Amino acid sequence: MVRFTGWLVLALLVLSGTARAADLFDPDNLIAALEGAVGKAYKEASAKLEAAKTPLEKINALYQRSKAPVKVVSAFVEISDWQRANSDIDEALNLLFHYELDNQTELTGRSNLYFQKGFIAVALKKYKDAIAAYDQAEQFGYAKEHNGNGAELWNNRGNARFNLHQAAAALADYEVAIGKDDTASRRRLRAKARFEVGDYDGAITDWHKAKELDPKTPDAPFDRELIRFNKAIAELPNSPDRFQSRAEFLLKQAEALPDGSDGHSPFDVANALFGDGGTPKKPDAKLEKLRAALSDLDYAVEIEPDSPLPYLERAHARTVWLKLPYGQGERNFADNAPLDDYERAQKIDPTFARAWFGAALFRAAPPRAKNIDLVSLAGDEKEARLNEIRAAIAGFSRAIYCAPTRSGEAHFQRALLERQLSTPDSNTLFTDYSIAIEQKMAPSALFWTSGLDTDEALVEAYSRHAELSVTRGSFQKALDDLDAALKLDENASLFFQRGRLRVRGGNYDGSIADLNEVIKSNPRFADGYFWRAVARDGKGEIEAARGDVQELLKLDESYAKRLKGSRYDAQNPTQRGIAPKPNTPDAPKIPTGTALEHKKAGNDLLLKEDVPGALAEYNASLQIDPDFADALTNRGSIYREDGKVDLALADFNRALEIDAKHSFAYYNRALLWRDLGDAKRQRADLEKAIAYAANDGIKADADAALKTLQKAGE
Repeated sequence: MVRFTGWLVLALLVLSGTARAADLFDPDNLIAALEGAVGKAYKEASAKLEAAKTPLEKINALYQRSKAPVKVVSAFVEISDWQRANSDIDEALNLLFHYELDNQTELTGRSNLYFQKGFIAVALKKYKDAIAAYDQAEQFGYAKEHNGNGAELWNNRGNARFNLHQAAAALADYEVAIGKDDTASRRRLRAKARFEVGDYDGAITDWHKAKELDPKTPDAPFDRELIRFNKAIAELPNSPDRFQSRAEFLLKQAEALPDGSDGHSPFDVANALFGDGGTPKKPDAKLEKLRAALSDLDYAVEIEPDSPLPYLERAHARTVWLKLPYGQGERNFADNAPLDDYERAQKIDPTFARAWFGAALFRAAPPRAKNIDLVSLAGDEKEARLNEIRAAIAGFSRAIYCAPTRSGEAHFQRALLERQLSTPDSNTLFTDYSIAIEQKMAPSALFWTSGLDTDEALVEAYSRHAELSVTRGSFQKALDDLDAALKLDENASLFFQRGRLRVRGGNYDGSIADLNEVIKSNPRFADGYFWRAVARDGKGEIEAARGDVQELLKLDESYAKRLKGSRYDAQNPTQRGIAPKPNTPDAPKIPTGTALEHKKAGNDLLLKEDVPGALAEYNASLQIDPDFADALTNRGSIYREDGKVDLALADFNRALEIDAKHSFAYYNRALLWRDLGDAKRQRADLEKAIAYAANDGIKADADAALKTLQKAGE
């Protein structure tokens, strides 16, 4: 009988050379030494492999070389090292198989090869492969080869099963391991398995025993609130909904915790290895809960890969992790992984509004982005950021289309992005702020929100909506907006905004009251004195206005230019006041010219590829004539190209309400249905576009699109 040499030793660290422990406290020295240890061990084993003359010597050498990564703290071993070790152990097993086949003999020690394969598989997170390898090791007598003990096999297989959420099977393995060799670490593992199956009392009992065996054991980490989730999972271990429910609970707990330190810095590792016998700091609770939540969600996705919900929740959990200022090296997903999850959920269910909203929010503010401020970007970086903004706008638009009655925040978020563009569309902004206000943002219970303060967002929506209402000549509507905003937040900027607007409407007493609040809040705010002087001038309180002007000029002499030619001009005073002529309430601002002229101007700009200019002209056309079907259709086409499906559909629908035979509106709406994957509606609109075609061009385009649809079998 032949026995393999070099039994597996799970040493924490083997460092060779003359470096003193003190030298390793420097993080760079420590990491370099740890990484170098793998290469050194591999090189030494490779030399033995080259010197091997017999198949058995080669098997032993491959086995030894496969253990090179085991000799180093696993956190510092590259995946490629483990993969190389896996290739070695596979080659050793293959050689052993052929040796036994050729020699008609069975060798002892084969169980060690399978044990090593299991150990490497765990390092590669291939837990199913690990369990299969450990099963083989058990079958080939691992316990017998280790004098009836071999507890580490059951211990390690239990760990692999635990990682696969097979808590009951893991518990059985831990019990065998403890029966062979009762240690504190194994008691802690069994405690965790017991907790996982809902046995809280058993978990606490095991943990207390672990403390008896090792006084350094920390306090039990078990959260009694999780027991109900654990019991539910134990009853139905293959239910993705139950894993998802526990993950959502853990995620809420994680988000409620403050950021901390994960306690795995090189200094901590060095202290544990070469210091005064201490151990690394306890892992951060927030990170641990996030890790547990993600483990549950990974498993939920594995069980039910065709359900959008686990992907949605995993995207959210991954985003929370990415926002942490630490622990980035411990994650097993890329920076864009949340976006991948959102997009996977969209593919599974194209009508899933929350997935579109989440992806858009991620694009709007990527957690790991170094700079998302357009002002400080230039060239390719700026263009890349603009593309992300446009994609995010399209995503929010799709969310709005999928769930129009609960899309308040999607409208608000879209407006935030629209305002970043060099030429924002006033119609989009007005629509978005109107609906955000109407819906009071999206209900947080639907997990739509990004965590913004709803009242704060509403205040901004009211303020922005008021500004847009003024540009449209709707002064009373603007005042109503500001009244509503001030009920939510009595801040100086809102008082100032309303104070100026009241001056323009001739409500001087109201304006003075507002500006008094502004000046009380900030006595050095020059513009507050200026507008109060304007209000007092309009009211005829000339001396009081002069007093404000004096205070104003003390703060900022440049205001003298704005007072030139008035009764407050210190050099050449006249009788002219500074109060503007009051506006007629709600006098709509209609652009000059005709709706047709503006529509034609829009068409010309579109031919020159000036899309923002064309959009502005179509908006002007529709201000003059809101029922101009051609302008609606053209504007809808621009919105469709921009991904603003809700606005595009509204324009096409309105155009067809006005003109039920508008072939171009039918054709463009058919293109929108194509974008949305609605073949039935696309076909219906194409047929109507052909039937009502006003010219051969539209008819030909619609006919070609219909044939393409028919060819695809839709």
